[in-house]
Amino acid sequence: MAFFDKLGETISTKSKGVAQKAKDMAEVSDLNKQIAQCNQKINESYMEIGYYYYQAHKEDGDDPFAAQCANIRQAMDQADALRSQIQKIKGVKVCPNCHAEIPRDSQFCGYCGYRLGMPEAAPMAQPTPAPQPENYGYGQPQPAPEPTPAPQPGYDGHAPPHPAREPTAAPQPLEYKNGQPQPV
Repeated sequence: MAFFDKLGETISTKSKGVAQKAKDMAEVSDLNKQIAQCNQKINESYMEIGYYYYQAHKEDGDDPFAAQCANIRQAMDQADALRSQIQKIKGVKVCPNCHAEIPRDSQFCGYCGYRLGMPEAAPMAQPTPAPQPENYGYGQPQPAPEPTPAPQPGYDGHAPPHPAREPTAAPQPLEYKNGQPQPV
């Protein structure tokens, strides 16, 4: 029996050790995750500092990081050119309001409804100059008179009669006798 008691005790001790090792490994793994999250926050802060530094000093030619700022600007320009090539191949443009890709000839964004204006047309030869208003001797050109609106058909400039009232004859003069109105 001593053999089985010793075997049971050894198994129990070893299983407690394995359970403790698994618990320790889980705790170490959790702590490593927390360290990774801290490192991610540090890197994000470094990147944010770098971004703000770049925004503040991107035009400074004598800045100690001018070469890095120029590299960033060059990479940004190259990425923009590549994005434009992709949009041209796909036949799309980007909405300036919501940044969604929409068909190149769209006048409105299908996602946010933003009005984009007229589609880009081929350039014309030479536009004809607009007529210039005459100078009436006052030193400044006078504005052209505003056009008067065309009259509506069937409208004579007066308000139409109220449909609930019938036209009546002119009121008759009245005479008062004993405080009572009497027709003349």
